[in-house]
Amino acid sequence: VNRTNPAAGDALEIFIDTRAAQTGRRATQFCYHFRALPTGGGPERTRAIIRQTPIRRALRRSPVAPESAMRISSTQGVESYAIELALSGDALHGLELRAGTRIAVAIVVHDLEHGRQYWGVARDFPYERDPSTWGLVELDG
Repeated sequence: VNRTNPAAGDALEIFIDTRAAQTGRRATQFCYHFRALPTGGGPERTRAIIRQTPIRRALRRSPVAPESAMRISSTQGVESYAIELALSGDALHGLELRAGTRIAVAIVVHDLEHGRQYWGVARDFPYERDPSTWGLVELDG
């Protein structure tokens, strides 16, 4: 696991826009980028870690999510791992948890054996900095 360059190993990246305006091509204070690694944390470097990273070229940076608002764990098998994470509402500025609220989401899985896998975005788009390319999710009651 490379903590300085998570994309160089197995990792999960999550991009979230709590307002899902999708009108601008630059991130705002409502846009987040989290990187989750299955290992690399703790004194033995075996615990999962999650980090918030700034989005390049953002018009305004999102507030830093408090560590208490982010939970992550992982289990590892011989040839696989699973990551489970939870972000509370305190982690996501501007999130309104009510039916009909739309958020934009993009997920990128970095897998050394299987390559990159994408949800909510195509790899040919500048998803790392453009929230208008992210998929839409509508919250249900």
